[in-house]
Amino acid sequence: MKAIVGVVRWLISVLFLLRRRMGVRHRTCFFSRQASRLSPDFALLQQQLRKADPTMDIVTICCRYRGRQDGLLRFLRQCVRSVFLAASAQVCVLDGYWPTICLLRDKRDLRVIQIWHSVGKIKKSGYQTLDKPSGRSGAMARALCMHRNYDAIIAGGPAWNPFYCAAFDVTEDRLRNWGLPRLDHLVSAKGEAAQCRSRFPELAGRTVVLYAPTYRTYPLELPDPDFSCFPKDRYAVLCRFHPNQALAGGNRDSDYPQEDIFDLLQMCDYFITDYSSLALEAAAMDKPTLFYLPDDERYRSENGVNIDLFQAMPHCTFTAQEDLFRMIDSGAYPMEALQTYKKMYLPQVLGHATEKITELILQDDRTLKKEAAAC
Repeated sequence: MKAIVGVVRWLISVLFLLRRRMGVRHRTCFFSRQASRLSPDFALLQQQLRKADPTMDIVTICCRYRGRQDGLLRFLRQCVRSVFLAASAQVCVLDGYWPTICLLRDKRDLRVIQIWHSVGKIKKSGYQTLDKPSGRSGAMARALCMHRNYDAIIAGGPAWNPFYCAAFDVTEDRLRNWGLPRLDHLVSAKGEAAQCRSRFPELAGRTVVLYAPTYRTYPLELPDPDFSCFPKDRYAVLCRFHPNQALAGGNRDSDYPQEDIFDLLQMCDYFITDYSSLALEAAAMDKPTLFYLPDDERYRSENGVNIDLFQAMPHCTFTAQEDLFRMIDSGAYPMEALQTYKKMYLPQVLGHATEKITELILQDDRTLKKEAAAC
């Protein structure tokens, strides 16, 4: 397998260099395998980029590989296409590992910016989880050059920096503690909860609780997937599971699967999660957040975490649904603890990530234009 990967890497690098010799365009590429549609981060960034520089050619590939044979062929075609697009571009923006970019032996002057799809590093990932039950094979990850060739990585608050460095196997000078474009949108939309709630008249008169756990490679064990301890006449508990998540004892469909998770987050009264970075988006919106960890021991063993939530948010972290209910029903949520958590783990200044990333993309191009104008 290592020999095959070596041949593929050589072929990708040769094709890239041959195409790059034909000339570079005023182009920025966006590649993602997180979903097959444009993410909010990419959409907001592209909108700002077009506003800042209307002459910029923007090309996007969003292709999620779901494991089927036809999906694999589609993904491989897009990977090949991405080699030629990146070879003709000045900048490439990623929101996760993209094989053909990381495998390049020589990317020349192509600048690669990684805007990782989560705002922080609550759970371990990347190089932190190699050879763990929930992680990748260390030998395969190194053969595939996982997370190589990044010039800059957009990160959350500085408190996460050691964990970003460990996950990506990079030095701290590569990090930019700006947060993601979607944080800008969430912060600016904090006052629109009532307007968003009006789209769901069936929820009127009840306290809305959103539960969104992170993905596990093993079946998620929920003692009561319906959260029946919450009286249905007073509470509406909405569950949003990862599309690939299996539940022990049978699957339970997500509520409002067609809705964007951030719209649901915006209109809920309380948010329950676990090791998901959605907790940081919720904190940015000052949304009362609780942590439900029914399988904490197993998750720590098979994946690992970077912070102990029982220490970081001791009065908001539980292993039983009944304790979640008692905290919410008491009406005594400790907002001061949430504000401390927010200051600790989010960027110091919120609301300018899109602008700063756009400037980073245009940085070298504007420098060249200034030098040309001075001649």
